[in-house]
Amino acid sequence: MATSTTVSKSNSETLEAGVARRHVFRVVRRVWSDPDWRYKVDKSSISATMRYDCAFL
Repeated sequence: MATSTTVSKSNSETLEAGVARRHVFRVVRRVWSDPDWRYKVDKSSISATMRYDCAFL
């Protein structure tokens, strides 16, 4: 029972890390394709994105 709980926990952590990584790549790709994107987005949403990434990473 303890082993199954550990496996499911590690799987969920891996899944969350994968989701955060995809999110980071999506943001980086958007910035690269549109250099002015950073200036179009207000600071509150940028900080919210950073908080989201840190929560998963």
